[in-house]
This record gives sequence, C-alpha cells and structure tokens, in this order.
Amino acid sequence: AQQLDTRFSPIIPQLKVIKGEPKITGLALLSHAGIYVTSLTLSEGPLALSLQKFFTEKIPISLYISSNKIQESKEFRRVSIAIKQIKRKVKTKVVNGHFQFDIQLTLYADLVERMFFLDVEKHAKLLKEMIEEQLNAEYMRLIQKTQKNQIDPMGFGVYARAKHYDKWKKV
Repeated sequence: AQQLDTRFSPIIPQLKVIKGEPKITGLALLSHAGIYVTSLTLSEGPLALSLQKFFTEKIPISLYISSNKIQESKEFRRVSIAIKQIKRKVKTKVVNGHFQFDIQLTLYADLVERMFFLDVEKHAKLLKEMIEEQLNAEYMRLIQKTQKNQIDPMGFGVYARAKHYDKWKKV
C-alpha cells in the first residue's frame, strides 16, 4: 500500500540473521519504484516515525548528549525518553520551484533513563535544553540524509499535495 501512495516514500523493516535469529537492524527506505535507496539506523527510525503525521504511538528515543555541560565519558552521555504526545505544525511553501517545509514539533515525553549524573530537580531546564539541542541536531541530520537521497519517508508530500497540488503534481 505504501508503494502506491505517491505522497511519501515506502519504509520497510530491515532484517539480518544474527546467530541464527532474525533481528530488526533498522528501516530500509525505498524509492517509489520499490528499489532500496538507503537505511535508517535503529536510532534514526524513531525520529523519522515521530515526524510522520499519522504515527501516534509512544515512541522511545535514545540520544547521545554531545553538550560540553556533561563531564562524563562518551559511553555515559546517553539519555532515553519516551515521546507520549506530539504536536506538529508544518508550513509549506514553494521557493524557486522547490518545496520548503517549516516544521515545528512540540514533544511531550517521559524521561526513561539518564546515564550521567545531574540533579534533575535542580537542573530540569538544563536537561530539557540539552535534549532539545540534541533532538534538533538529530532531526537535521535525518532530514539532510533524506534530501540527499531524494526520498520522503516522513510524508512531507502529504502537506505539499494538500497546499500546492498543481506544483506537487509536476514534481
């Protein structure tokens, strides 16, 4: 069904057999012709799903915090959250013949795990800022990856078609 919908690129689970057991290792992104284009890692997959308008389930995300405000070594700079609600605002326009999307996400999430020491009661705002900063960086990398491969697994074509049908049809 996804392959027939021209508003976004198809996504399928990517499986590998590891020690005789099938394991999901990420998401394979396909062209509209059903040809493999690239993959999303297990950490990129939830980010892509959170951008999709029609995805509403709880989404677990694990992030590496790169902020210099954390003193711990690299392996202890992780935080895990569970997104429980997402509010999306997507503005669409056409600039020089190219679609441009302004995406504003408001995420409501529970803190699941924090690998570094931080008094959350005293520094809740700092933790929120570090998570926001890291999420913004991760979302930008993901969007750049899809742009580079000229695919739309997040479904921005839904917005383009709804707001600028004539221009979307040409593309």
